[in-house]
Amino acid sequence: MLTDMKIKNLKPRARPYKVADRDGLYVAITPGGVASFRYDYRVHDRRETLTIGRYDASRARELSRTLDDLEYGRDLSLAEARLLLTRARRSIEMGESPAKAKAEKKSRTTAEDTRYLSPAARSLYAGAKQTKDGIDVKLHDKSKHLELLMRHLGLLNDKLEVSGDLGDRILAARKRVRGH
Repeated sequence: MLTDMKIKNLKPRARPYKVADRDGLYVAITPGGVASFRYDYRVHDRRETLTIGRYDASRARELSRTLDDLEYGRDLSLAEARLLLTRARRSIEMGESPAKAKAEKKSRTTAEDTRYLSPAARSLYAGAKQTKDGIDVKLHDKSKHLELLMRHLGLLNDKLEVSGDLGDRILAARKRVRGH
């Protein structure tokens, strides 16, 4: 059975490897040294792997979050990963795939109340409407806002004034190009 100290002491190798915990939970260590909690299971006669989340040693020092506050794919302590494992096992017992549910939740887009957007975000937001294909979110053109700001700050001028010898040479070159 794993402990936080054992996970902290796991060193990366040339190839990824696994270290078992309990109840099918294991830690996968990548060559880059990232430790992830995973769970292999079968549902509807198919083998699947759920990546519960990444190990974060700092989470072990903090109070554990409740099961309702936890999500798959986040930074977790060992205790929190074990809590999420119980959730996954319950889903499997009901014939549901926790890995598929995680993927669907990740791909789902949510619309929040725009009254709570920052002023910068609100200036880009132009509205949303329901279409037959889903929700269409419209954004203002960022480049137009940037151009207006640059003009206000005097960074963009419509006219270029060149004088002296350089100005004369530019005018002469311009006349040659135009054929005058």
